Amino acid sequence: MTQEQGTKGTGMGYGIFTLLLGIFLLLGGWLALLLPFLQGPDEQIHYATIQKWAEPEEKPWTVRESREINKSDDIRTYRISEEVRETAHRLQFDEIKWQANNTQSFVSGSPYGEKESEITNNTWGRYIDTVPANTSGTWSLYYWIGSAVERAFDQLGILYRLFLSRFLSVLIGAATACLAFLIGRRLGWSTSASTLFASLIAFQPMFLATSAVINIDILLVFSFTLFLLGAIDLLQDERPTAKSISTVLTAIVIALFTKGPGVILIPLTLLLAFFIVHSQYSKKYPDLLPRSILGVFVITSLAFIFIPSHILSNFLHLGASSV
Repeated sequence: MTQEQGTKGTGMGYGIFTLLLGIFLLLGGWLALLLPFLQGPDEQIHYATIQKWAEPEEKPWTVRESREINKSDDIRTYRISEEVRETAHRLQFDEIKWQANNTQSFVSGSPYGEKESEITNNTWGRYIDTVPANTSGTWSLYYWIGSAVERAFDQLGILYRLFLSRFLSVLIGAATACLAFLIGRRLGWSTSASTLFASLIAFQPMFLATSAVINIDILLVFSFTLFLLGAIDLLQDERPTAKSISTVLTAIVIALFTKGPGVILIPLTLLLAFFIVHSQYSKKYPDLLPRSILGVFVITSLAFIFIPSHILSNFLHLGASSV
């Protein structure tokens, strides 16, 4: 193969990946519209949390306290914004959430839902006026970004804002697919093989579905994929570079500020660091790697044994509840 043919093949590979990325965005956007709103895993809670984060610091409304237990079969008893409660109720949230095939009622011969006009023309409050709120107890970067989107498009109706919040997940999913493509290239694969690898991830049904609803897990997947990319760079470089180190550190920060399980990247980073040190000094210290692995295991075990449980619980958000 000539250099010109190789360059042309590489360019075609990038073109195919760009095309598949466009298909992913279109398919993700279509699913974001197709899947019943607020029917994703805890989606009503995730969106209510985004709304809560979008509230002004000084609240011009009265907030009251209630200890009434919300009913799992009645969304209107949840302590979330009136807008989310009433929208979910009119979208038949309670009627269809346990059905195998979620189907909402539409006006006969029309593409509109039976209560759609009430939802689009609503004047319901977008704020939470009752505490403790039934929102997520997790501090997540996903909610912070989502609240920025909510504030930027607050002039739109709730159905549009729900779609935009879902499309945020689609964009994060697309970014994850791009990282998968870059991982393939870092491993020395051709653009075609890298495109195939990224496609297997992007169009995996569960990943695609997670990318089409409001869910913090998609940002956690992105951070782990970014960590893998940085780790591969570190392992391939003769000497760690600022770029690869910053990639790993960025992934760790995103993971830690997205969801509790992101903490697993810390011991993985220690193992990665020990492995790199071992590769540099393996001849001088042949037992460095196994001792390092044992050391990480011992330190992690001691941390879980001696660090007070309430500190670990707060850090890992183990006490967070979505309902």
